[in-house]
Amino acid sequence: MISRKRQVLYIMVVVSAVSFFYNSNHVFNHSPHSVAPYSLVQSLQLTLQLPRNTTSRKVIVQSYIKNLQSQLVGRVQQQYQAGDKEVYLKRRSHVKNACKKLNRTRNITPKELRLQTSVVRTPNLLYCAIPKCGTTFWRRVVVALTRKDPSIRSPFLLSYSDFNVNKAAFNRTLLKPKNFHALQHLLNNSLKFVFTRDPYHRLFSSYVDKIYAPNNQFWEVIAKKAALLVRKDIRDPNATCGQDLTFREMVRYLNTLSPQKYDEHFLPGSLKCDVCSVEYDVIGKMETFIKDMTYILNKSDSVGRYLQFNDVSAEYKVDYIVDAVTRAFLFKNNDNKRWKSWTKCISTHAANQRIWRQLQIGGYIDKTDPYPLSSRESDVISMTEYINMALKAFKRSSKKAKAQKTEAYLQAYSELSRDDLETLREKYLDDFYLYDYNDRPKDLFEQVRKEKLWDFNYYDLLNVK
Repeated sequence: MISRKRQVLYIMVVVSAVSFFYNSNHVFNHSPHSVAPYSLVQSLQLTLQLPRNTTSRKVIVQSYIKNLQSQLVGRVQQQYQAGDKEVYLKRRSHVKNACKKLNRTRNITPKELRLQTSVVRTPNLLYCAIPKCGTTFWRRVVVALTRKDPSIRSPFLLSYSDFNVNKAAFNRTLLKPKNFHALQHLLNNSLKFVFTRDPYHRLFSSYVDKIYAPNNQFWEVIAKKAALLVRKDIRDPNATCGQDLTFREMVRYLNTLSPQKYDEHFLPGSLKCDVCSVEYDVIGKMETFIKDMTYILNKSDSVGRYLQFNDVSAEYKVDYIVDAVTRAFLFKNNDNKRWKSWTKCISTHAANQRIWRQLQIGGYIDKTDPYPLSSRESDVISMTEYINMALKAFKRSSKKAKAQKTEAYLQAYSELSRDDLETLREKYLDDFYLYDYNDRPKDLFEQVRKEKLWDFNYYDLLNVK
C-alpha cells in the first residue's frame, strides 16, 4: 500500500507537470529569471560584426534576431496576460450595432474576400490585414504557421523576402457556387481576426515610415503627386521628387481624394476589411496588441506547439531598427525603370539623417542623441555598420525616449488647420464609429490654432538635401 503522504506527493508532482506543460503552450514563458525590459536591453550585446558587404536582408535579420534570442534564453521570463474574452464580445457587439446605425448593407465581394485574407489550415486561422496595424508581425506568423519549419519557430526570424503568403492565400475554388458548403465550413471553423488602429495614429505612422523615411517608391507613387497638387507654385513635374512633402501637405492631398482612391496604407480600415460583411471572432487593436495577440495565439494553441517567443517587446524593437536601416539602404541601391534610387532626390547624408530621425520619432533613440556622422562618413558607412551604430544609441537611450512618439505625433498635427482636421475626420468617420475610437480627441482638436513652442523640431530634415 502507498502511504497517504506519498500519494499526496505523487499528486503534487503530476499537477506541477501538467501546469508546466500548460504554461509552456499557453503563455510566453521561457526562463526562471525575470528582468525588467529597460534594464534587460541595456545589459544585452546587440551589435554584430558582419562583413561590410553583407546586404542580404534575410541574412541580416536572422543574424541580429538569433543573436538577441540566444541571449534572452535563460535571462527573461515573459508571461503576457491575454485579453479577456468579454472584451472581444463587446467589440463584436459594438461593431454589429455600429453597422446597423451606419446602415452598412454592402456585402464584401468574393474577390475582395480572397485578396484580403490569409488562411492557415492547422491551426484554423483566417486573418484580414489592414496595413500599419501589425501586418508585418502577422504576415510572419502566417508564414511560420504555414511552413511549420522547426528551425523557424520565431516569426521575427522571417525577413521581408520571406513574406510570400501564397500558400496561405484564400483558395479561389471555394468561391464557386458548388463549394458554398466548403466555404461556410472554413468560415465557421476558423478563428477569424483583424487588427485596427486609431485612424489619426495610423495615418501618422504611415507618413513617418513611408514618406518621411527614405522611400523612393512612395515618393514616386504618392508624395510627388501630392506636392504637385497642393503646391500652387509648382508647375514643373521634375521640380520635386516628393521627398520634402510635409505632413500637412499629405493630409491636404488626401482631403482632395475619395478614400476609395487612397493607397492601402492610408485606406480606411473599414474599406479594407469589411467587418459588416464578415463577423470576425476577434477584433484586435494596436493599442492592446500584446493582450490581443496573446489571446489569439493561445486560443489557436499556436504558442509552444508551432511558435516560440522570448521577449516580444525586445525582439520587436531590435527588429524595427534593423528593418528601418535595411529598407532604406536597399531603396538607395534600387535604381530600375520603375523606381529611382533616392540618391536622385537627396544626398546619402540627408537620407541617413532621416533614418536616425525616424528612430527618434519612434522613441528608440533619444532626441538629444544627434546623428553622429559627417557627410563624408555617411557616404561610406555600410548597412551593418549603421545598424550597429543605431543599436548602440538604442541601448544608451533613456526611458524618456518613449514619449517622443507622442510628442512628434502632436507636433505633426499641430500644423493642420481646423478645416484640414475636420475634413480628415470625415474621411475616416466610419473607422471611428465601427472600431470605437474618439473622432475628436482633445489633444488634437484643442491644440489647433494654439501657438506652441517645441523644444525639438522632428521635421526640420525635410529641407535638408
